[in-house]
Amino acid sequence: ALFWAFTNASVDADTAESSYGLVVAFAQLGAVGGSALATQARRLHISFLYVLGGCSCALVCGMVALFEYYFAEEPQEVRKVASAVDSDDDDEEPPPEPQKSGLFDGLDLVLRHAYVFNLLMISTLYEIVLT
Repeated sequence: ALFWAFTNASVDADTAESSYGLVVAFAQLGAVGGSALATQARRLHISFLYVLGGCSCALVCGMVALFEYYFAEEPQEVRKVASAVDSDDDDEEPPPEPQKSGLFDGLDLVLRHAYVFNLLMISTLYEIVLT
């Protein structure tokens, strides 16, 4: 769910229509390949499979970082439009710079807002019951 939320937030509709099928096809190949590896657990050893799974997670993180580096849009500069009547208000303070997101901003939201905490609990319980 997190992958699709990130993908939907960062891809426009035309690109999504043309590329989601490819993403799902590779996901299916990964599911088949992972299942095939799991059937060979005695020969490959469980510890190797755990290391392989951990490396796969690190690879996904690297792929997301590369995606953001190459395809993320730069924030547009806000330009002040000249008004028809010149004003003498040169003493106006510029708007404050937007704060950058931090590593623990999501955790901060969960801890500060009961609603977000409840959403986390419901989705976690759903995943536990589902498995």
